[in-house]
Amino acid sequence: MQIGLPVDDLPRLPSGRIDPEAGKAEFPRWQAEAEAAPEDWRVWVRLSLAYDAAGDRALARGAMRRAIALSRRG
Repeated sequence: MQIGLPVDDLPRLPSGRIDPEAGKAEFPRWQAEAEAAPEDWRVWVRLSLAYDAAGDRALARGAMRRAIALSRRG
């Protein structure tokens, strides 16, 4: 399991946003990490970033809310 933030090396669109197809390709890695450690707020932060990279802002916000709630538990 990774401790910090993921390396930001995905290809980008001319607008500067991450290419959603590249984000979708990386998504299973972060999803598996969250499934393996569902009570670790850090994996939910990374999953939130993965959702955002894949173009799903609503699920990204939900995952970040879960990360915040877990972090407040201690």
